[in-house]
Order: sequence, then C-alpha cells, then structure tokens
Amino acid sequence: MGKLNKPTDSRGFRSILIIFHILTLVMIAFAYLQFFGYKIKVDSFLMWFYLSMLTLYTGHKETLRWKANIFSDRMGEIYVYLIVGSVVLTGILASIFPGKFTVPNLLKQIAIPVISLFIGTETSKTIFLKKFKQKTGD
Repeated sequence: MGKLNKPTDSRGFRSILIIFHILTLVMIAFAYLQFFGYKIKVDSFLMWFYLSMLTLYTGHKETLRWKANIFSDRMGEIYVYLIVGSVVLTGILASIFPGKFTVPNLLKQIAIPVISLFIGTETSKTIFLKKFKQKTGD
C-alpha cells in the first residue's frame, strides 16, 4: 500500500513562502484600500511579481505531488476564497452603489489568474488522488 508524504521544504523555500504569504495579504489589503477610495496605484511590476510568486508556489506544489507523492496540506486555498469573495463582495456593492464604489483594479488584474491556477490544481489533485488510489488499491 502506498503512502502520501508530507512536504519538507528547504529553509530557503520556506522563506520564499513566507514572503509570498505576506505579499498576498498586502495585495488584498491594497485592493480594499482602492475599494474604499484610497488612491493606491500598485506598480505593475509588483502585480507581475505577485503573479510570478503565485505560479512558483503552484508549480512547486504540483511538482511535489506528482514526482514525490507529496500531498501538501498548505492553506493556499484560503487566499483563493478571500480573493473570490472580495471580487463578489466589491462587485455587488459596486452594482448597488454605482459611482460610489468600483471593483478595485488590483482585483480585476489578479482574480482570473488566481482562479485559473486554482481550478488547474484542483483538477490535478483529483486526477492524482484517483491514480494514487488505483495504484495502491485503496
């Protein structure tokens, strides 16, 4: 019977993950500041850097899953729910109060890549678990 392993990231990669988590929270905070009318203009490099970090995080997680049978229990999904929930909330409020509120530009720029990567990893997870169960007879 096979066994799913827990991730054991290097100290360097854990440091990068901490930076990614902080950057995610900063981006969400910036989006809400934009929503409430603060003139925050997120530099395009920071937005692209964030999306690159997100892709690195996702790629690392997928590589571990498929190459080392490591099923990560990282809580990155919380950020997806925060971003999707923020888009829905700000979209509803912007619709009810046009002219007073708008969906933050930052959310418009990161929501689709975040959702796309999430759907891809969820599909990958489903396929991986099905193959793993077939392989191990569980």
